[in-house]
Amino acid sequence: MQLADWAILLTNVPEELLSAQEALVVMRCRWQIELLWKLWKQYGKIDAWRSGKSARIETEISAKLLGLLTQHWMTILGCWQDPQRSLRKAQQVSQWAASALGFALVGEMSLSRVIARITGAMSKGCRINSRRKKPNTYQLVRDPTLIHS
Repeated sequence: MQLADWAILLTNVPEELLSAQEALVVMRCRWQIELLWKLWKQYGKIDAWRSGKSARIETEISAKLLGLLTQHWMTILGCWQDPQRSLRKAQQVSQWAASALGFALVGEMSLSRVIARITGAMSKGCRINSRRKKPNTYQLVRDPTLIHS
């Protein structure tokens, strides 16, 4: 089926509420959640640890999850409302600014100012370029008829 480029979707949504093209777009949107987990595993390394001791493993995983949640919070503030955002680029901005955020959390810098700079950088630079041949998910959400273009 994959070689034939088929997709079988089952739904109980009436056809007048959800066209076949819109159902395919919804499927692509669901895939974005999987991509977020992939990003967390690949770059956040939440599925790897350096110790064999259970307490240290728990501590390391907890620290990584806290960092990833902070990073995701910054992404939500900085560019989540823009469907043309790149989660990978937003992650890179967060990593670049992690030390400034650390200084702000211990009181060495203004937290609100650091957050404003991080979110400003995300809103300006974390964009995905439009594509004609293989439209991005945000393009398909705006125009589901592009799914077979």
